[in-house]
Amino acid sequence: ETDWRNLGSAFVQDQISLFGGKVHVTPGLKYLYSNTYDLDHTGYFYPITGSISDSEHFTSPTLGINWRPIHHVSLYAAWGESMKFPNIGAYYGNIGQTGQNGIPVIVPLRVKPEYVTDFEVGARYEAHGFEGSLNGYR
Repeated sequence: ETDWRNLGSAFVQDQISLFGGKVHVTPGLKYLYSNTYDLDHTGYFYPITGSISDSEHFTSPTLGINWRPIHHVSLYAAWGESMKFPNIGAYYGNIGQTGQNGIPVIVPLRVKPEYVTDFEVGARYEAHGFEGSLNGYR
């Protein structure tokens, strides 16, 4: 059995200060990619030799806003899109499954990344050595 995965990413982010520093906007963008290859050889676990491969890529935008209306209080909101590549183990079961006629086959790859959109809002208070926060997210 021979398996490999190449992962890579590039990220850029900026922080924009507005209204005399009371508002900070933080936009970001991340690019992710994955190349996965699985080659199984005939033997104890696999009745046939076969290989499968997959390439995935995703552009992940983010945006955060932080507003400090008064000295010790800040309100914030954030949004982002992200993803998780399938675990490499998800590729193992596609080679050597028994087909309808009882002959081992290579099943087409059906694993896909998981996608999520995140939202977060909250408030922070910092004064005289005390810190507190309240937030909600989805």
